[in-house]
Amino acid sequence: MNINILEIFNSISGEVSQYHQGCLATFVRFAGCNLQCSYCDTPTAHDKGTVWNLDAIINEIAVHYKDTGHLCITGGEPLLHMDAVETIVNQYRQCWIETNGTIDFTALIGRAGIVSDFKLEVIKSIPNYFYKLQSTDFIKFVIGSEQQFTDAINIQRLLQIGGCTATFAYSAVFDDFSHQKLVKLLLNYALPKTIINTQIHKFLGLK
Repeated sequence: MNINILEIFNSISGEVSQYHQGCLATFVRFAGCNLQCSYCDTPTAHDKGTVWNLDAIINEIAVHYKDTGHLCITGGEPLLHMDAVETIVNQYRQCWIETNGTIDFTALIGRAGIVSDFKLEVIKSIPNYFYKLQSTDFIKFVIGSEQQFTDAINIQRLLQIGGCTATFAYSAVFDDFSHQKLVKLLLNYALPKTIINTQIHKFLGLK
């Protein structure tokens, strides 16, 4: 099995996961994405990357992982390569997957942490697989307006009523909104399992 990979590297976890922001982690970044988000923080997501054999990917991950003890599978959109992701997940328990939320991740719940975006501008109704997320998983909202904030709050309420036990992580589109304003809005609500998410690796000048 051959897969296009952008990079495999070690850094810190700059965003949310069950292993917390700031933990040492190995990242495998898959090439390709099914979306074109204007605020994407990975401008190389649509680059072709380098073609790797799956065995070579697994071997390269192992070289890096011994120094970190955690693995993040990201992209692009890694779930475009579901078979490869499942193979990797089967070998690493301290693992989480960052996904844009448009591809069904049910088969991975409980096997790896799921950190899923909920793309307010793309997803018009709540997919059933979001309701299955567990307490070690995260749903991320990127907020660029008060209307998007209201939409996110309503979606969070519906998911929590429906049995979703994930944590909800809110962040702001810096050019359009501020985290200060976002915090003020969140303080008006008493929603459980709600946090602010910032990209601390960028503040530190890291990948």
